[in-house]
Formats: sequence, structure tokens, C-alpha cells
Amino acid sequence: MKSTVTSRKSYPFGSMFSEDAMLIAKDFLTHEKQELKNLFVKEKDIDNIIVVGSGNGHYSDIAFNNNVKYIGIEPNYNVPTKEREGFHIVKKPFESISHHDLSRGKNLFVFWFNVSFYIDNYGDKLNELLRGGDVIFNSTWSRCKEGASVMDAYFKQVYIKYHSPFEYKNTVSEIINTQPLISRKIKNYTNMEIISNNINTIEIIYI
Repeated sequence: MKSTVTSRKSYPFGSMFSEDAMLIAKDFLTHEKQELKNLFVKEKDIDNIIVVGSGNGHYSDIAFNNNVKYIGIEPNYNVPTKEREGFHIVKKPFESISHHDLSRGKNLFVFWFNVSFYIDNYGDKLNELLRGGDVIFNSTWSRCKEGASVMDAYFKQVYIKYHSPFEYKNTVSEIINTQPLISRKIKNYTNMEIISNNINTIEIIYI
């Protein structure tokens, strides 16, 4: 599933979703999806799930299973002639969306598979969009030894066909050293929790 969500320097997004790369990230993604499902068990009043870097509709199955509206943020989406009711893709970078692109009600913003790393100024945009009652679900790589090892293997696979064999190390180092938790960029929130399985870390922020 190809997804491009950023204006930052170029990354080989197509290769990031290759079969071999996604197999390496399997445990990361399995844990992420299960925790997202668990969140819907706890939060019964979500109206819209907003998936950033949605590709052709990543996690739309969870939206439909929970009877909530699905809004994907994906600038490179090829819109079909007719979209399913309750399913909509906004063909813009996350930095460019506004309240006019979203729906009324309680929003769950989903930053899956470390997507927040690739977005410029996502904190400023979130502070502009968030309303009381909204929830943020942010899934990133764990900084522990096991997580760092899987991340290293994943990016080695991603870059092997596109760049110098050493290029992936720069990306891994940048993620480890420069990516803060989203909660550090949010001006006002009522509560937050951190869930980790040693490969990925999930941050849930309640506005």
C-alpha cells in the first residue's frame, strides 16, 4: 500500500510497503492493530476515524466494524468513481487539511506505523484541528533494544534497492534521536497513556 504524506526530504515510500519490508514489521503492525481495536472497546462514542497516510483505506475495516465514518488523509490516492458510504479520502498532505475536510463529531486521529515522523509541523496542525473529546492514536518504533533491532532490519530492507547500503542508518538514527512523543507537541490534553510491546510504542492522547 503506497502512501506519501509529507513534504520532508525524499523517502522510498513505495519500498516501505513492500511484501518483504512489511513481513519484518509484522509484529509491530499486529500489536498496533490490536491496540486500535481495543481502543474502540473503551471509547464507545467515536464518530470518525481519521487515518493519516491512509493509502487506499488502511484500517477502514475497523471503521466499518465499529460503525464510524472513515476519513483517510492521502495526497496520492486515486479516487474511484464512487466511494462507499461512510468512506472518504482527502487528497491533501496532512499539513494542508482544515476543519472543512473533516466531519462533525468526536474524531480519532490515527498516526499508524510511525507516520508522524514523515510529516512537517504535525503538532501545529493537530493543535489547530483538535476539539474537546478527540483522541490521538500514535504508533512509533520502540527505543528498546528489540525494537531498534527490528527497525534496523526493516529500513535495511527498505533502502537496499534504492540507496547506498549505509543510507538506512541515517534514517534509523534520525528516528531514534529526533522524533518526540506527540503529547509533547499538544498544547492541551486531559490524559494520555503509553502502551509498548518492545517493538512499537503506542501513545494514546485524550483531548
